[in-house]
Amino acid sequence: METIVQAADAVLRSHPAPALRLSELRRLVCARMPAVGPGTTRLRSTLESRPDLFRVLDPRRGPWRSVPDEARPPAFGEPWVVVVGDPQDTERGTPRTDLARRLRASVRWLGLGVDVYSPRQLARWQEVALSEGEARAAFRRAA
Repeated sequence: METIVQAADAVLRSHPAPALRLSELRRLVCARMPAVGPGTTRLRSTLESRPDLFRVLDPRRGPWRSVPDEARPPAFGEPWVVVVGDPQDTERGTPRTDLARRLRASVRWLGLGVDVYSPRQLARWQEVALSEGEARAAFRRAA
């Protein structure tokens, strides 16, 4: 039987995105493990207990967490999860292009170096991660 850590690692390594929001990762992990179906709190604590495999980037962590939710941009509130090790070089069974591989690796490495106590760095990285998704969609349309 697959554990939560193994399922999350497999999802993050095989997903075309370099990082996933915690809710999206939970949905994909639950699809792999319907009998277990970890809650968001359990998944997060499991991922945070394995810093050798995952990095959780939470914009709500730090001294600014007291800012009311309505004062924050909507996309700023949810934690992101980045896989620490090198992911696979395939996207759904097909080899990734060199450009897509570099873009994914760049966003992932930037996520590993973000100061989790800097709201500016977290916001900038989040914008880069969202832009990577838009670029990936543009690559698919162009192909």
